[in-house]
Amino acid sequence: PEQGIYRYDKGNCPASGSEGVPCAQETNIRKVCNRYDEEFGSFRECWNICRPAFCCIHDADPDLNYLSPSCSQDENCAQYAYCYIVWFKFHDTFGPATFINVEQRGNFFDVDNDEVRGNKIGDEFFDQLYFHHFNDVRSVIEKGRN
Repeated sequence: PEQGIYRYDKGNCPASGSEGVPCAQETNIRKVCNRYDEEFGSFRECWNICRPAFCCIHDADPDLNYLSPSCSQDENCAQYAYCYIVWFKFHDTFGPATFINVEQRGNFFDVDNDEVRGNKIGDEFFDQLYFHHFNDVRSVIEKGRN
């Protein structure tokens, strides 16, 4: 094993966790999500690896929020700690969520804003991103329709 590398909890690997979060052991997540790793670092690849673990970073009620239920108690969530760089960029924006800004200088940031902006309702990841702030998502959607 590499010396000086912090290893996050192995969770339920090689199986998915109790709430469906897949094992991340074979993904090279530490290098892919490192913006300073010139060989492997990639925002796009990090985002792809991290997508199934977005539910780990919030606490929306899993019974009332069918669009973005939290899975933060899943034993495999700890493996996705390196995803913070992607989650930060998706939350570091001015204005409504449809004006997300993921562009930045450097080779790591390889996703254009055109790919993430606009109406993405119906896309599983973006539904989670937009609605994870709410416990009772039905009331939010109903108010939005009226």
